[in-house]
Amino acid sequence: MICYSKIILIILFLVGINTVYSQNIYNPVKTTIIAKDSGFILIRAGKPYFIKGAGGTNYTDRLAKYGGNSIRTWDSKNGEEVLSNANNLGLTVTMGLNVARERHGFDYNDTAAVKQQLENLRQEVHKYKNYPALLIWGIGNELNLEYKNPKVWDAVNNIAKMIHQEDPNH
Repeated sequence: MICYSKIILIILFLVGINTVYSQNIYNPVKTTIIAKDSGFILIRAGKPYFIKGAGGTNYTDRLAKYGGNSIRTWDSKNGEEVLSNANNLGLTVTMGLNVARERHGFDYNDTAAVKQQLENLRQEVHKYKNYPALLIWGIGNELNLEYKNPKVWDAVNNIAKMIHQEDPNH
């Protein structure tokens, strides 16, 4: 006879294990910016960090081979793969967050759409914030091109505030 309570316990255990392992369980590397008389300095893991990088995810092996240390993306598509590959190569990542552009039809007067965008980006930040290769977040790309509504900059500011709340390490 099948003991349904044991089966249910096993299922709950497996779901629990899957939930733990599907969470981002990496250890983040803290990045900060400090002001000096001569300007600003990026600090990673307690040491000054100078970006020698490239945009995009093609040829990251070449970048590492030629002495580069960082890449930039324009969105978080394939974020896990990008961050894992970068980490394996000893590179860091400025992870782009894809912020909607007015020239592509986004209406920054639509408060519901702006709020939904913020929540979607919050999920992306939460998903990738603990990866050790993450250096910093890049908020949007070319938002200044052909924009008319200055509310885009309010949205960018709110995204930055959200990042600070969700990810104190970057």
